[in-house]
Amino acid sequence: MHWDKEQIRTFAFLHSAADWALEQAESATKKVFPSMHAILASVHCLEAFTNHLGPRYFGDKWDTREANLAKPNEKLRALFAHFQVNVADVQTYYDSYVLALEIRNELAHGRTHEISKGKDSQFVDGRKVTSTCPKWRAHCNPETANRVFEAVTCLLEKLGEASGEGKYCYYLLEQGYGRSND
Repeated sequence: MHWDKEQIRTFAFLHSAADWALEQAESATKKVFPSMHAILASVHCLEAFTNHLGPRYFGDKWDTREANLAKPNEKLRALFAHFQVNVADVQTYYDSYVLALEIRNELAHGRTHEISKGKDSQFVDGRKVTSTCPKWRAHCNPETANRVFEAVTCLLEKLGEASGEGKYCYYLLEQGYGRSND
């Protein structure tokens, strides 16, 4: 019996989704939503790529609690250490990725914020209330989204190069899809 197989590379789909969202952010009148989507797709893209590589090089330990790889940046650092990638060489990109993780966490664990239009603070029931805007909101713009996308793409390329999957990774990202019959 011949078994046809197809591999779906989640990281490549997410990379394409981030790229698409960036294009939308450039032309949209409300830029916050496509920018937010680009940031989230970018950050999830890199985590999906670490989950693509991790089990290949760490085996069953990758998904265990003992591996202490619960957070996406811990997974990335573990792969950097394994492939002897110096974080200092990619520090700017790594910092942008960490910013994206912070935005993602703020969105995932977000709360309702009340803001006062035109005033920094006001008196409510006899007490001074300061208006707060969520931190993530200030970052959901095309500039930050583009910075995060470029950082994630560079980190993907660095890991792809270090792991030997570079050409394959570039091909999938260039094609804009994550399907392979390999």
